[in-house]
Amino acid sequence: MKISQQHMKEFFQKNENSSSFGIPIKTVERLAELLPSGLVLDLGAGDGRHALYLADKGFQVKAIDLSTAGIEKLQQLAESRGFVIQTEVADVSTYAIEIDYEAIIAILLFQFLNADASLRLMKEMKAHTKPGGINVVHVFTRTGDRPRLDQEEDPTAFYPEDGWLKEFYSDWEVIEYSSSTEPLIGKSHQDGTPMTSVVEKIIARKSIF
Repeated sequence: MKISQQHMKEFFQKNENSSSFGIPIKTVERLAELLPSGLVLDLGAGDGRHALYLADKGFQVKAIDLSTAGIEKLQQLAESRGFVIQTEVADVSTYAIEIDYEAIIAILLFQFLNADASLRLMKEMKAHTKPGGINVVHVFTRTGDRPRLDQEEDPTAFYPEDGWLKEFYSDWEVIEYSSSTEPLIGKSHQDGTPMTSVVEKIIARKSIF
């Protein structure tokens, strides 16, 4: 799925004083409970919904996003709250993770990438997570209406099979895993029933050995 820089700029301008995506999701809140502190990499950070939350909890955060407008807004919000967040405008499809982190998060990111880029990045995420560190990942799966709609525009968009995410982290401790069917906001079938997507969510910890 492709989204233009202009579209993202307009989206991020909707709310000047907080993230346009709203409040942090529960898996990121859970991450803050599981780890007392450390370095966190937020891939596809947008305008800082999770980076700002984690910085407020005392984490050192690096936030990556392709949207210049999103990163600029994130920095403005961080400065207004007295946070120091390292940011970078970068294309995660080719981004190379250079250091190790206590935690890496990627929330509903991979539908913007193709399968090869997604797998490469996820392998880097695992490789650059410190022993005992955590990954928090959400993905849309191939089930539901969203993949069909997106792949009409971009046939290469990555939508894995149901269960793929849990299998990918089968060599780590899976702290939490869930799969849920969720409505696509503003989308419905001709008979009026809502279109849906399936989201898989995982919190996984790397072995210390």
